Amino acid sequence: MLTRDAVAAWARRAHNVADADELVQEGTHSFLIHLAPPGNYGGATAVVSRQTGEYWLVGSNVNFFGLHGAASEEALREVVATCADVDRPDGVLAPPVTREQVAAWLGERSGWRHLDGRITDLGWMFLVNTQPDDFLDGIGPQDPAAGPIVVVKGGGAVWYLPLSPNVTGALGARDSREFGQELARAGLPAEPYEWLLDRPELPKPSLTRERVAEWFGQKYGWRHLDDRVTDQGWMFSVNTQPDEYLDGDESAMTFGNGPAYVVKRTGAMWFLPSHPGMLPVFEARDEQDFRKRMRKADPFFDPDRPTDWLRP
Repeated sequence: MLTRDAVAAWARRAHNVADADELVQEGTHSFLIHLAPPGNYGGATAVVSRQTGEYWLVGSNVNFFGLHGAASEEALREVVATCADVDRPDGVLAPPVTREQVAAWLGERSGWRHLDGRITDLGWMFLVNTQPDDFLDGIGPQDPAAGPIVVVKGGGAVWYLPLSPNVTGALGARDSREFGQELARAGLPAEPYEWLLDRPELPKPSLTRERVAEWFGQKYGWRHLDDRVTDQGWMFSVNTQPDEYLDGDESAMTFGNGPAYVVKRTGAMWFLPSHPGMLPVFEARDEQDFRKRMRKADPFFDPDRPTDWLRP
């Protein structure tokens, strides 16, 4: 389950929100954070699902600021879809760092033994003992310069701290915000030295042929699902003719309804007409080319308002 720290870390890294720790609003099922610079009330507001890490960029209207009070995950999705006019998230934040990830990272960077024994779980962060293996074996001296490493679970921020009484307050912090305050009191850098996770986000899942066929089958009760869906590289083209026509009854053909196009990257879907003016649109080579051709074929077409959305 996503943490407040992960949302703040993402906002700092991906959107340069310096005071992200203070700006995250926390609800039962979601987090909310405005991503614009201080004093700028435009730009995007991110609503983030605590359960899945999915986030939606819904704009800066003050009416959106109550979204973190949604009574359930389902209610959150319904309200966000209404506010953002979409049915799919804009991305997914990475889940909290695990003990296993920290151990693997330590093994790669240091060659230490005793990896599991070095790591202490303190709730919001992992504390790592950096003393030499010989000292931990009881056969060598302590290294007076080997201070602890702090890895924040949410976002993977890493601090290398000195072995000094000055860090006692920071190590006893109850959360990452208090940790940052204690670092400032000790005269230590507020920004992490590095990040254990290269990406604060997970790659967006791409739609599959199977998912598209499943969605159309559930939505319209169609048969011939495998025959209907054609992979065109950047999108799936879906035959929308009745089952009876695909059974071989040519008299069942309908006129005017062309294919449905489903963009793999986003799940945006357009149900296209089949009149002759659409022929250039059917030859589009990619999503950008498709939008240009569609605008030219139909001046009333709004490329930012698809007919529907299909989530991966």
